[in-house]
Amino acid sequence: MSSADRSIEVGHYIDPGFVNHRLVETVLGEPGTRIINELVKQIPGSTPAGQLPIRVNHVYTRITLDFCRTLGVPTLRKILSDRSAALSCSTEVLAPSPEIYEAERVEVPIVLDAEHELIPELHFSTRHIISDTTRMELHRGGIQSFVAQAKELRGNRLILYPLIIGAPWLETDDPKWRDNIVWYGQEWRAVRPLYVAPDSRW
Repeated sequence: MSSADRSIEVGHYIDPGFVNHRLVETVLGEPGTRIINELVKQIPGSTPAGQLPIRVNHVYTRITLDFCRTLGVPTLRKILSDRSAALSCSTEVLAPSPEIYEAERVEVPIVLDAEHELIPELHFSTRHIISDTTRMELHRGGIQSFVAQAKELRGNRLILYPLIIGAPWLETDDPKWRDNIVWYGQEWRAVRPLYVAPDSRW
C-alpha cells in the first residue's frame, strides 16, 4: 500500500449492535432528535418489517457520530487523562461479559493497555442489544466501538452509560477503496476513531 493510499480521507463508523434510543435523544437534544425524526420519515414505506429497525438504528448511529464530530467529542483515553468532557467516542477492548445472555443489566470493564487513575466500565441494560453478533462479541470480549456518557465516579471506577456500541467500521468516498477498505483497517489504525471536519447542524 502506497503512502498516497494511506493519506486518503477515511471516516470512522460504528456498525450498531446496541442502541439506547432514549439516551441518544437526551444527549443530542431537540436539534439532533429533529434530524433523526426527519431521516426516519424518509425510510421507504416499502421497507420490509424486519429491516425497518435496522434502518432506524443506523440513522440513530450516524447522527450520533455526526454530533460527536461536530463537537469534537474526545476519546475515552483523553477524558481519563484530563477529565475534560462527559461524552466520549472510542474504540477499545471490552472484557468478556459471561452474564450477557441472562442478566437484565451488565457491568463491562474496559481493558486498557496503560495504567490510568480511573478504571472505566460500561453499565447498560441488555434490552438495548439489537444484534445477536454484538451479544456474542460482548459475551466473549474484544474490540468494540462506542459512544458513551460518563455518569458517576464510584471510588476510582468511572461509570459510563453507552449510547451506541458496535463493531468499528471504516468508510471512504475514494473509489479505489470504497468497497474494500474494511480489509485494510490496520493501515489506518482502525482501533481509534477518525474524525472528519464538523458540519453545521449543531
